[in-house]
Amino acid sequence: MPHTHDMNNLSHFRELRGLSQRELADMLGVSQPTIQRAEAEAPSAKLGTYKKCATILGITLADIFCDRSALEGQIVDLFRNIPDHKHPRLIDLLEIAQDPPSESAAEANQAEIPPDHQGVPKTPSQSGGQ
Repeated sequence: MPHTHDMNNLSHFRELRGLSQRELADMLGVSQPTIQRAEAEAPSAKLGTYKKCATILGITLADIFCDRSALEGQIVDLFRNIPDHKHPRLIDLLEIAQDPPSESAAEANQAEIPPDHQGVPKTPSQSGGQ
């Protein structure tokens, strides 16, 4: 079944690793046109080529063929480089980021800010000006 998008993500991941088509081809033991065909999803591109590319690039076949935004891809790449023992902390941060702050939390944050920093303009005498 043909893909619904024009190109796969292979070139994105190759470029992210700083590799040219020729360099990736050399690493795989294939020709540069083989990589070019795979990136263009030519009918002659072989599944084995995609599997080898995924292994060399440290990604999965799903990464090559999924429709992710550039930001989602960047987040996934960064997540993969974080040590496993830190994943729970990252998940906690993401959960905090998705929940809007409650009114009581906003009030508590406001209470911690000194009065001269709460968005109230300073008078010339407070700021040391004339």
